[in-house]
Amino acid sequence: MLIKANSKMSNSSEQLWTDFVLGDMNAFRKIYETHYELLYNFGLKYLDKEETEDNIQSLFLHLLQNRTSIGKIIEIKAYLFISLRNNIFKILKKKYNKVPLSDSELLLIEVEPEPKDDLINEVINFIKKLSPRENQIVQMKYIEGYKNMEIAKILEIDYQTVRNILVNAMKKMRQIPYYS
Repeated sequence: MLIKANSKMSNSSEQLWTDFVLGDMNAFRKIYETHYELLYNFGLKYLDKEETEDNIQSLFLHLLQNRTSIGKIIEIKAYLFISLRNNIFKILKKKYNKVPLSDSELLLIEVEPEPKDDLINEVINFIKKLSPRENQIVQMKYIEGYKNMEIAKILEIDYQTVRNILVNAMKKMRQIPYYS
């Protein structure tokens, strides 16, 4: 029953996105109104009020201008949070010329996907169990697409340290019962 409810939510989210891509401004308004406050509260954890508002407005403007080229979005909430998080990451990187370790929590995905099956739940639980440093490096590598050398430069650590952390994280992941 839970899986059916989740698939209905995904379908409505997919339909909302499809309507928006086709130019339905009511769909855009619904996306905006549904997610603005959540995005705003998230942004305030890392930026001041003005920067947060500016970034959210830029995000929605980018959506509006590029709606036909962004592609299919199944989970709008996850897409918006990850986009905002990446923008915040870029701002902090410019401000401080690096992301301070104390802000490593920024790289934690705060939007959990709706559970679709046991394997996804196991992977989510696995990621939560990683140390903050392992979590940060795994997400930079596999979610954001950074290369090991780039991660080493951004975090100001040795290249070999990045490799070691990734290898250890993958060893831990292999212990997930469904991983093959």
